[in-house]
Amino acid sequence: MNGITGWDYHPYVPYNEIYRKGEPYISMLAPSENALTFQWQSGAGENGAKVFYRKRGEGEFKEQNIDASRVELTSLEQGAEYEFYVQDKLGRKSSVRLFETGYVPGNVINYLHPEDSAYEFSGRYLCSPSIVRVGPSTLIASCDLFKSRAPQNLSLIFRSDDNGKTWSNIAELMPCFWGRLFVHKGALYMLSTSTEYGDLLIGRSDDLGRTWTAPTVLARGSSHCEESGFHKAPVPVVNIRGRLYSAVEYGCWHKKRYANVVISIDENADLLKAENWTISAPAIFDLNWEG
Repeated sequence: MNGITGWDYHPYVPYNEIYRKGEPYISMLAPSENALTFQWQSGAGENGAKVFYRKRGEGEFKEQNIDASRVELTSLEQGAEYEFYVQDKLGRKSSVRLFETGYVPGNVINYLHPEDSAYEFSGRYLCSPSIVRVGPSTLIASCDLFKSRAPQNLSLIFRSDDNGKTWSNIAELMPCFWGRLFVHKGALYMLSTSTEYGDLLIGRSDDLGRTWTAPTVLARGSSHCEESGFHKAPVPVVNIRGRLYSAVEYGCWHKKRYANVVISIDENADLLKAENWTISAPAIFDLNWEG
């Protein structure tokens, strides 16, 4: 294994589980009232694969042949929990994934059951949604994996070419948390932290989110849940009179104190060079402030 040169993985596999690389991997779930659409991949290809599914903990698995990376299971019971996995033509199995059917008031980008441990190395819950338009009908979206006192360092990237009706997973970023996607001068950027209270990062994609440069560290944080570091949300990056601005914070919940920080850069500067950015002095919150 060579050292890393980028930010993206397809998918990310923890180093102590590198033997799983190339095995079947389920990268996107989109349940609805009576169906499930999911996306998967395998180093052995799609032909000759099967999906096995059943109501959670009940009876034998049903079997369905599949020959595409995007699969739909239909005629499912509404409001029921299911479990499923994919087996490729070599007999290798994916992790067992969980989902629940039900009404959704819109189009699902991705779904994670609260008891699904597929991303346990980062978190259990999908958080920090960000979405940006990159073409007439093309959207890119991201979310991260959160769980209290967990590593919280993986983000998932998705693409839609039909104005958000259907979505596909195109990459995973590690480390990346609390990210914001934005477009500048025709390129796609991600502004994030490395983890909760971690380093402040920025990276660029020149192919609409599939591959990314190695992230540039703009500033260092503690990377620990009980020590102050950088905190942010998917807040906008705005252009005001030729300069890009965004807001972050510095602090942590454990210490019950945050400071507001503004970061900015000239619109014509290289966003991947840390020395081009200006980071304001922290405005530390004071309980004695009026208001």
